[in-house]
Amino acid sequence: MAVAMTIPEILEQLTSLTGHFPREAVVSAIEQKDAITPHLLAALQEVAEDPDRFAGQDDYMLHLFGMYLLAHFHEKRAFPIAIRIASAPAEVLGELIGEDLAETMATVLASTYGGDWEPLRSLIEDSDADEGARSGALRAVVILARSGQVPAAEVKAYFKSLFRGKLPREDSSVWDELAVGVAALPAPELLEDLRQAYKQGWVNPQVVGLQEIEHDLKVGPGPEHDRLFAEYTLGTDVVAELESWVCFGE
Repeated sequence: MAVAMTIPEILEQLTSLTGHFPREAVVSAIEQKDAITPHLLAALQEVAEDPDRFAGQDDYMLHLFGMYLLAHFHEKRAFPIAIRIASAPAEVLGELIGEDLAETMATVLASTYGGDWEPLRSLIEDSDADEGARSGALRAVVILARSGQVPAAEVKAYFKSLFRGKLPREDSSVWDELAVGVAALPAPELLEDLRQAYKQGWVNPQVVGLQEIEHDLKVGPGPEHDRLFAEYTLGTDVVAELESWVCFGE
């Protein structure tokens, strides 16, 4: 019978990028959820308190493994720490999280959500925050609505307020995410507001076309709509998610 990895051994395997996926360490972390969680929370807290120090370490990975594992555990204590990390300066956050910043933050924030989505709203509306983090927060709100954790009616009302002035009128990928969010909810009652946003040039039609949104709104809700927006769900298979990263392309 194989002996499980110890917590120090797991943390060592998850700390640095080596070019191969540390499957045994990730699986062992999942198997020892209660024992590993305080260590992962502490690692995230360190990054939240001094993001500049960790952004300069190209091979540092513990915060990323930590966020995805804590999301897999649906660990609510990770939510305020993740919000703090997501609020780091754009140039720092990009180095910390990487190319899939919006997708990572959406998964982590939605999966660790503890019941108060005011921090998500604040991040979405903060024009000084990183666009990817803001887009991720907006997608997290959609995921929470689709999973029944936040009433869809509240999210639709909030989206209307974004269209009507709460979201800064600026060239931002957050507008593109808002457009997709209208289709993903789905919220056909916001279609006219969305059309006005396209007319004003706030949504980039080369990123997401209005006709595509209109088509998706006609499809849902139902199985086909769920298939179209399959990525708008809570994180489930952390091993499969992490193993697919380019940095582990073996």
